[in-house]
Amino acid sequence: MNPYSHKQIENPLDVRLVDLFVKQNPRNDWVSIDDAVAWVYETNDIKPHQRSYVSHKAMRIVGALYTREEQESFLESGYIDVNGRPEFAFRMKHESGVASLI
Repeated sequence: MNPYSHKQIENPLDVRLVDLFVKQNPRNDWVSIDDAVAWVYETNDIKPHQRSYVSHKAMRIVGALYTREEQESFLESGYIDVNGRPEFAFRMKHESGVASLI
C-alpha cells in the first residue's frame, strides 16, 4: 500500500504527516501527537488548533477500530508514557509493507 494514496491524505500538511512515519522514523518508534505536530508544522510553539488537526487526521488515517478502514490503514495507534501520563501515539503497522519504502 502506498500511504500517499490513502484516501485521508488531502493536502501538503497530510503529506508531511505521512513523511514523518515513512521517511523520518526508520526505527518505527511510537510518535506522540506533540512530536507529530512539531514536524508537520515545523514549529516548537504548538498551538491548540495544530494539535487538534494532527490528532484528528492521524485518527482518520487509522480509521475506526475493528473496521475495514483500520485493517487497511498503514498506521496503528497506541499509548506511550509522556511525563508520567499516558498519551496517544502512532507508528506504521509492521505488516503494512510500507517499511520497504524507507
